[in-house]
Amino acid sequence: MATLQENVQDSEVLQCLQDASQQLQDAINRQQQQLSQDGDDNGPTETDVTQQSSAAAVSANIDDAHLDDPDAMVAAFLAQQAQKQRAELKLPVDEWAKVLLRRRCQNTEEESQLSEYWKHPCELVRTTCREWTQQEQCVVSIQNTNIPALAQEVQKHATITWDEDDWHYSGKGFGGTEQDRRERVALYIMALDAINFCFWPMQDNDSGSMKTTATVPIVDNPLEYEQLAKALKSMAEVDHDQTNNRNYALSPQNLSTMTPSKMKTLFEQHLNLEQYRIPNLTKRAELWKELGDGLIREYSGSAVRFIEAAEGDASQLVERIVTSFPGFRDEATWHQSRLVFLKRAQILVGDIDAALQLNLRGMDQLTTFADYRVPQLLRHWRVLQYSSSLEERVDQKMEITSGSVEELSIRAATVVAVEELVKYLNNNSAPKHDDESLTAPKYTDVQVDWYLWQVGEQLHAKGELKPFHRVRTHFY
Repeated sequence: MATLQENVQDSEVLQCLQDASQQLQDAINRQQQQLSQDGDDNGPTETDVTQQSSAAAVSANIDDAHLDDPDAMVAAFLAQQAQKQRAELKLPVDEWAKVLLRRRCQNTEEESQLSEYWKHPCELVRTTCREWTQQEQCVVSIQNTNIPALAQEVQKHATITWDEDDWHYSGKGFGGTEQDRRERVALYIMALDAINFCFWPMQDNDSGSMKTTATVPIVDNPLEYEQLAKALKSMAEVDHDQTNNRNYALSPQNLSTMTPSKMKTLFEQHLNLEQYRIPNLTKRAELWKELGDGLIREYSGSAVRFIEAAEGDASQLVERIVTSFPGFRDEATWHQSRLVFLKRAQILVGDIDAALQLNLRGMDQLTTFADYRVPQLLRHWRVLQYSSSLEERVDQKMEITSGSVEELSIRAATVVAVEELVKYLNNNSAPKHDDESLTAPKYTDVQVDWYLWQVGEQLHAKGELKPFHRVRTHFY
């Protein structure tokens, strides 16, 4: 209780905390004795769980507005979650104490396994995608002879910028501190990339599902990334006068309480939903809630603290994203072969690095962001060649099954093709910066992805590209 006593000023709230804590502490002592008698020597000690279990005992009516300190806010959040779970399970406090003790041990083991599973995430993307393109079942081929022509187009651009069209929130005009501005920009980017996927289906119900067959083409939705980015930018700018960061539209506290109806109401104020329908609000609201919960639970409700935990390393930040937020775990399996893409996790790192000018180490380790626009442009430049059956389905705007050979082939070939393009550019280009280290790459996959995506958006809007492949997914 030391942390809470230092930070909770309201006497009634503090008394509630103390009473509830004592009640559960008695139960913990009894259960700790029982666990020891059972021979469970691997469980956490009483000291290990005191803070978590004390928080879990807090009455559900605690007003977290009294808790201004981040650590106290986390305690209140854990308390509310634990109380809700205990009520749902209808467990007496003694039994719930035992659950907490065992869960703590399980969580520690799971975190260790997750970290090992996602170790070196960007390298996982490169190796698994290249292995797939070399296998017989791959139905997309890379035409290396056409890479030089595309490279010449890329080389015409002296600089490749991130937010060339000013779609994103930068905090310009915000009257608060620089620290708060960076926090709000980081939250904007994280909220945006959490729901940056699958805009094409026309919504006919809350799930965004739509009946299609092999002979019925899909009707396109005019909603694109541009409209989404601008809508969230508007949400952020409207809240410039909010001095309490918790009231910021994209704060972890607001995200953690997100529902489909709440999300729809929020977007209605910043986007014409009659013209631009947002498919699958249910999944998008779920991902926002997951983001808010994770930031509060693990990083005291701070996006900047989350970023700083990666210690300035791009690959480590990707790893933290996928271990902290399950919705970013973009991978697939095919006959025991693992394919890793991590489109939204990697683009989140690229966006954060650019928006906050972090200059993260190892940005060259990130791969291209395997979505639908980049392969569409690579196909236009004849760098990617689809099999005849896949070509027919894509051109007729037929839906492709998520996790199918067709989808995996398109995404894996996209990653490898851009990697080959970047290698060609770096081997056939003059240094871009005189003072830059000779060992530093002149081009990165991220920079080239930005260029390809922006050009793809422009050509698609003009109707100059063949259709993109359509997969109903929350990964891209």
